[in-house]
Amino acid sequence: MKKVRNGFIKNLRYFCLLVVIVFGLIAIVGSNGGGNGDGDGDGDSGSSLTITGESGNQVDLNGSWSAGCTADVDAGESEKSVNTISGSSFSMTGHVWTNSTVCSGASDITISISGTATLGGEVTATMSGSSVTATKADLVISTAQLTMNNADTTSDANSYGTCGITDWTEGVPKNVLGTDCQPLPESYKDITYIDDTADPDLMYGGIESDEDETLDANGYPTEIDPDSAQARM
Repeated sequence: MKKVRNGFIKNLRYFCLLVVIVFGLIAIVGSNGGGNGDGDGDGDSGSSLTITGESGNQVDLNGSWSAGCTADVDAGESEKSVNTISGSSFSMTGHVWTNSTVCSGASDITISISGTATLGGEVTATMSGSSVTATKADLVISTAQLTMNNADTTSDANSYGTCGITDWTEGVPKNVLGTDCQPLPESYKDITYIDDTADPDLMYGGIESDEDETLDANGYPTEIDPDSAQARM
């Protein structure tokens, strides 16, 4: 059980990361093609679901985007998520495998998050040492649920008091909004970069690590995370 427990603790941190990943995926909601372009995040919002891509064209981002399968070989774990954008709303479903590096079979943990977003202005951000055009986004998480899908993860969740909850039931989603896993306030700031020269289109979010994050005066990241790619499905 030691391996499962150690992996489980790591995956709780991944749950928080998934919330961050969603930010990048829905940053286009409410866009009017990049706001007023003054970079202060107060641009007028409209109904168009577009954002300026690497090509300079406006990219319509309604639909689903996949993070694919990401593995931690040393820990023997893997995870993947699918994000769906519709109008001013987004939803994300993520799956975590604590004993598989190939996202195979039934997942051990399921994560479900939904909310809304509004765009601000376009800004210049840094990605791997190069300058790219990104767009600011203000996000609000309205729901956040975590489900333990088997006896092992359920037992560990109750033993550790995951998210401050000790009455987890296998297969039953728990609301974790406002807990240690997804603390309040539920509003966040992020930036998004779209590489529409790739096939399929790729979407990236800002660097959100507590150690690495660089924020501007208004609290938005100034760097794009090159490992946060999400592919259009």
